[in-house]
Amino acid sequence: MRAMTVGSRIKQIRIEAGLSQEEFADRLSANLPEEKAVTRGAVGNWERGKGIKRTNLEMIARVFGYSLEWLSLGRGLPRAGFDVPDAKAAEIEKLNSLYLTLDEKAQLVLMQMAETIARTAARQDPQPLEGASPDHQPREKPKSS
Repeated sequence: MRAMTVGSRIKQIRIEAGLSQEEFADRLSANLPEEKAVTRGAVGNWERGKGIKRTNLEMIARVFGYSLEWLSLGRGLPRAGFDVPDAKAAEIEKLNSLYLTLDEKAQLVLMQMAETIARTAARQDPQPLEGASPDHQPREKPKSS
């Protein structure tokens, strides 16, 4: 059995989404400036293993909810860590769309902020996040005597 290539994994994602190459390109381009839009030809080249940049792999993984490790290296689970309830899917899609409108520097800042928020939530840190509304304040830890 022949191992899957990056190109064959991209094609698998496209086919599982029920999209033509043009529709796949349109979905990836939805929030990109026109000069950075993905073309049907680019998708065809990627599926043949030609000219795929890491930034494009990252975009495919984000937009379609796949693991970058699986997409780029064929390791791990295709959707590891991406199982979300349907009720949250629209919120995640909105966040993804907003993220894709940012330049690389702003994306990096946003990722750092998200990691900080996740670490804070994991510790249940009693320090409120700056700008958080009163309804979203972490609960206080009991005081030790």
